Amino acid sequence: MLLSINELSRYLSMPPDTLRRWIRQGRMPVKWKGDKCIFSTRMIKSWAADNHLKFTLPGDTKADNDDLLSSSLVTAMETGGVHYGLSGDTVAGVLHEAVARIGDIIGESAKPALIKSLLEREEMMSTGIGHGVAVPHPRKPLAGIDAPPLIATCFLQTPVDFDAIDHKPVHVMFLLVAPDSRSHLYLLSRTSYCIRDVEFRGLLASVPDKKMFIEKVGEIETLFGKSHA
Repeated sequence: MLLSINELSRYLSMPPDTLRRWIRQGRMPVKWKGDKCIFSTRMIKSWAADNHLKFTLPGDTKADNDDLLSSSLVTAMETGGVHYGLSGDTVAGVLHEAVARIGDIIGESAKPALIKSLLEREEMMSTGIGHGVAVPHPRKPLAGIDAPPLIATCFLQTPVDFDAIDHKPVHVMFLLVAPDSRSHLYLLSRTSYCIRDVEFRGLLASVPDKKMFIEKVGEIETLFGKSHA
């Protein structure tokens, strides 16, 4: 069975743009038919298993729905919590403070490895994505963190220079920690969708209370689901 990139996007629950980037980077198996790329179900199943990604074909909608519910953006953000007044005037300083805030969730023993991975990711490329927002995350899921997918929303006491693409200092971080690659990409795509929303960015600038913030995330996530149905 051969699949188009849009079909594959649905069955992997990943944005087409992510898949196109992986194709350009040679990170996934692909066949070409003229100027169009197509995918073999057999090859993708094997590739997904090797990369700890879930690949679900039509007919298993219950498993799909259960999985999406367990890793929804709202659930991940409620798990990670909304944190105000993070101290620190450097990238390392605010990342240490953010990890300290979620220490009870990830376990004290996992904190050093998480901090190390976050700093390595920043050295490789800044997670400051513009508009005063950063989405720090490990390069890959970490062993030894026995926690559900989470995003800790952290409002900084003082904006910090993350060397963001638009050179604006960061005033809010979404610290993403996921136990597997699929959850990581799933939540990252939804977080990015929220940040592209002008109204949402305005809400972040006002430093909303937790209830207002979570309600807005829920509204945007619902729109995301409809636009990708």
